[in-house]
Amino acid sequence: MAKMLIKSNFSFAKLSSQYKEIKSNLSQELIKDEAEAMKKRLSTGTTVHGKQMQPIKNSTALTRSIKNQSINTPPLTASGKLLKSIKATKRGISVKEYGAIQSSGFTPKKIPVGLARQAVKKAKKKRKIAFQNNTKGIKVPARQFIHTNETFNSLNRRKKIRRKLIVAINKALKK
Repeated sequence: MAKMLIKSNFSFAKLSSQYKEIKSNLSQELIKDEAEAMKKRLSTGTTVHGKQMQPIKNSTALTRSIKNQSINTPPLTASGKLLKSIKATKRGISVKEYGAIQSSGFTPKKIPVGLARQAVKKAKKKRKIAFQNNTKGIKVPARQFIHTNETFNSLNRRKKIRRKLIVAINKALKK
């Protein structure tokens, strides 16, 4: 009987020892990439679907002018605080709470009043804005720059993630 020598060019033991690291690295890469994508969407005024966010209303433009902020920047970027708050962490992405609220849309409890041009001139001196209860139920539109589970798990995104995982596994399998 002839002896047969079988050699392999892969190692399941090596893959097994590196799997947690592969998973962690892929996760961190996805988190970092998504945080950057969120910043880009916010600064360009686009949604997760690639469409332009609904423009700011006249009342918001007047409020911004009273606060000495640009009326030409996309929604949610006037002060820059929300954009600066987006950070990749080990467990996900951190963002100011109002970013999540704005991304899904909401009905404010109070709305600005007296924003006519005459009121703007007076308010500019004091830099104050008067608010009243939102009895009309005026809604702030969703400006979806944060993915939901459904939008994040799109077919294209899953294919990219799967490809990255396969490449990392193949690299770990090699001796």
